[in-house]
Amino acid sequence: MLILIADDDRLARYALKSMLRDLDDGSFIISEVTNGKTLVAQCSRLQPDIAFVDIDMPQMDGLSAIEACQQVSRYTQFVVASGYTEFGYARKSISLHVADYLVKPVEKEQLEQVLRRLRQHLVHTRSRINMDFQVKAAQLLRLWEEIGYAESEDPAAGISGAYHGFVFLLDARPNSNAYPQAYLTLTEGLHRLGRQCEQQRIPWFLWDTRDACLEFIVHCDSNAYQEIQTAVERLCVTTKNTAVSCLYARGSDLWELFQDAGTVSQQTSYRFGLPAGRVIHPELDPLGQAEQQFLSAAEELVDAFQEANESRYEKAFHEMKQLRTCGKIDGSRLAELLCICMDGHFVWGDLRRLQQDLEKHKKHLYVGSGLVRSDKISHAVEFMEKHYMQDISVAQLAERLDMTPNYFSKLFHEGTGQTFSAYLSMLRINQAKRILSTRLDIPVKDIALMVGYFSSRHFSKVFKNLTGVSPSEFREQIVGKGE
Repeated sequence: MLILIADDDRLARYALKSMLRDLDDGSFIISEVTNGKTLVAQCSRLQPDIAFVDIDMPQMDGLSAIEACQQVSRYTQFVVASGYTEFGYARKSISLHVADYLVKPVEKEQLEQVLRRLRQHLVHTRSRINMDFQVKAAQLLRLWEEIGYAESEDPAAGISGAYHGFVFLLDARPNSNAYPQAYLTLTEGLHRLGRQCEQQRIPWFLWDTRDACLEFIVHCDSNAYQEIQTAVERLCVTTKNTAVSCLYARGSDLWELFQDAGTVSQQTSYRFGLPAGRVIHPELDPLGQAEQQFLSAAEELVDAFQEANESRYEKAFHEMKQLRTCGKIDGSRLAELLCICMDGHFVWGDLRRLQQDLEKHKKHLYVGSGLVRSDKISHAVEFMEKHYMQDISVAQLAERLDMTPNYFSKLFHEGTGQTFSAYLSMLRINQAKRILSTRLDIPVKDIALMVGYFSSRHFSKVFKNLTGVSPSEFREQIVGKGE
């Protein structure tokens, strides 16, 4: 918590700072200024959480300075600490909506009460500010996911730092109930981390990308990022039937992060050969071409096993055998993930031993729920056609089909030629067109809710991108044709 003391009396500043140090729980950062003009400048630069302000100061009096500060530091809570007891000053303070008015000499017990109340207000304010950030960022990301780039104000505009994204991949043992529990545990852990970020005034949100599991996004400087990375790595712990991997993406703005996250999501095979419990930076963990090909073949092997495709399995296995490379690959991690994803038992001694185990394991190929590949996609499409108005996701459908979200996303794209999100948007907009054409009495905002959009503004953007016109313009065209 950043606290600013504004007082031209050195002894008064010292006394207040000493009491604050006694009440400090380890979160206080205290700064001092000696005049009203500097107070305004520092509020603009530092955006303090609390400012204790004396009234009688040179260059600009305290009350005038507070009024100016409120224009440049919207969320700062101001406390007047003055020797003046006249009601006129108190009345002026009330009109400025200051948090409290303390008469010097300030008593420690009184200061403690004020701090307790302001801390509670601060928690609420930070939560509300971050909620606004989350809503704006989520709307943008959902829009870009569905229609591509669209001009819009960055939610962190004017805040120094960069965007850091952590893309989480969860691998679970097939036909086990481990995935939902692991997903819930990870989500809860990330929400706890998010609340810690709020305390440090770091904007954050948890984004269900639908097509690629979870993404935890923060906007901060490099120092804060290092602490967050360490906390994320502690969450990436392997349980008995699941394994959590984390890929890192970065952007100077939200659009750049969105693009980078899409790029690193194409490098999911890295998780098979890099140590568990660490954030994977593709640009900092360069693997040779042979290692990359080997890990890609390992991922293809897993997909083939889960699909029960013997020819794909043989092809991937042959490629792994031909490459015969270990290099920088963590063999124990590779064996661990193969055990989980292929529901088998592989011991890493060397590459030859692993290849022997894989060759023997081929006989265990199975069709998870009894549905062949095309049937699974058909089932998914049928479910989406019935439930498009609900907030359905890749994770939800993958669980229904006993598949991992990553594998389902890949299978869905291969089967339909579209991403899950794009296909869902198409279903919703087609239904919206039907309602707009046949039910002229239903307002556009109600139609948005009927087809699964909680924001009519977002609905209109998606509709216009896919049809070339707004919902209202579409309806007018239909009415015009009927006349």
